[in-house]
Amino acid sequence: MCSIGLLTSDECNGQQDVIKTLSNEEKITISLRCNIELSNLTILSERHTTKYLKLYPIWQKACCDPFNKLTKKITKNLIVVTINESQVMMRSSLNIAPGKKLCKPCKQKIAIKEDLKEKKQSQE
Repeated sequence: MCSIGLLTSDECNGQQDVIKTLSNEEKITISLRCNIELSNLTILSERHTTKYLKLYPIWQKACCDPFNKLTKKITKNLIVVTINESQVMMRSSLNIAPGKKLCKPCKQKIAIKEDLKEKKQSQE
């Protein structure tokens, strides 16, 4: 069983690949998407590589609605969250994994929240 299978109880099947074959960016992406520390990722199955690297953004069909304010699912004009954006959002207590999608209003709320946080820090 691979690292994700052990830590998330998501069943593995297929060949096990050593994580060293992945780039640092891919390792960070998987750790953020699975909410697993990088140090715990040692072995990855082919199934989980496909699920969390190749297919993850494709499965995101609607805004992830981080503020739980949307009354209906928004599926058009979505913006994919990058690794850098995800890490910045996590510092603001928003757990949004890279590959998730945001609608424009949610993206704007996050940007405003970030601007306010930066202004507050610069005033201190």
